[in-house]
Amino acid sequence: FRSLTLDPNTTHPALILSEEDRSVIYGERQQYSDHPERFDYWDQVLCKESVRGHCYWEVEWN
Repeated sequence: FRSLTLDPNTTHPALILSEEDRSVIYGERQQYSDHPERFDYWDQVLCKESVRGHCYWEVEWN
């Protein structure tokens, strides 16, 4: 098990990061500063750490 840190510079405006940048929820558009790595079409965010091998994410959908 490894905790990943989400990259605020890539966060789509419709996503809200937790204070620790460890989780994300979908919500109202945020006013993030412009950044060349920010996603603006697909609702997605990258993690800061690189991952290798077999990986999976647990998602709670409600």
